[in-house]
Amino acid sequence: MGCDVSEKTKEEKIAAARKLFRDFHGYDAEPGDIKEVSLPGEQICLVIGEAYGIMYKTEETKEPYLHKFDTNNRPILVATFDGSQTFMLMGAYRFTDRGFIG
Repeated sequence: MGCDVSEKTKEEKIAAARKLFRDFHGYDAEPGDIKEVSLPGEQICLVIGEAYGIMYKTEETKEPYLHKFDTNNRPILVATFDGSQTFMLMGAYRFTDRGFIG
């Protein structure tokens, strides 16, 4: 689901998350800024459609930012069978120190 599934240790993943947080926000992560999330294993999901963009706000900007995905980079938006979770799958985008790219 777009998360790192390599053979890195938990400590290496935390260090990578802290670095990306610092590179993106410009300051070090505080307690609670890096979270361990248990994503469900196999899920039955329904396809909602292509995600044309994502709008988000950071503590620095205070204003919402709309990232529009490039036409050939758009992820697919899906919801779990019970509607309790949504995910963006596939797509040729990345999240970097500049935010979403692609």
